[in-house]
Amino acid sequence: IALAADDRTIACGFKDGMLQIWDTDSKLPLTPLLAAHKEPVICVVFSSDQQKLLSSSDDCTFCLWSRTGALERTFSGHTDTVHSVAFSSDDTKIASASLDATAKIWDALTGDLLQTSIPPCSLHRGPILRAAFSPDDKTVFSGSDDRHVRIWNGSASFPPFLHNAGIVCIQFSQDDTLIASGTKDGTIYLWDTAIGELHGTLSGEPHEVISVKFSPD
Repeated sequence: IALAADDRTIACGFKDGMLQIWDTDSKLPLTPLLAAHKEPVICVVFSSDQQKLLSSSDDCTFCLWSRTGALERTFSGHTDTVHSVAFSSDDTKIASASLDATAKIWDALTGDLLQTSIPPCSLHRGPILRAAFSPDDKTVFSGSDDRHVRIWNGSASFPPFLHNAGIVCIQFSQDDTLIASGTKDGTIYLWDTAIGELHGTLSGEPHEVISVKFSPD
């Protein structure tokens, strides 16, 4: 499920590969059921301008949709489940992460593949569950079941951020200074992006952390 930034639109992906977009005010569907994928939908996300939508699937592809439900493009290139997809802040690029242990960067406008397994993501030894851009688009990060978060910004590369369990989710702070990563053992790690060191950890219930989010401040 994905909620648009204006809180007025929700997109839902289903196990049968279908996708549907809803209006939160009227509680009515804005589109019919869309035949998005041949396998279950894994991830759904809106663009920053809320006019586009991405869906990824177990069928090794992800799709770009308009908010009205028109299919604009299907992206192929991964050889296993596309576990997550994300837009850059200006919506011109897309990052995809796959269980095939690769991360890819795509041109959202042309559909061209720009980069595969961006350094040092190519060093992951397990499925990549998350790949995304920082708020300023200068940094791309990836998180893997191999217990590492890797970060690259074109001018500096840090050693991988090692965790005690596989990484399930990652989020940048709005000022780009911290990365929060949630793991399968229920721990949240906070990493300093300037020096590549652990800032601290948070722990509670020993259950998988499926989502992390910074407050605006």
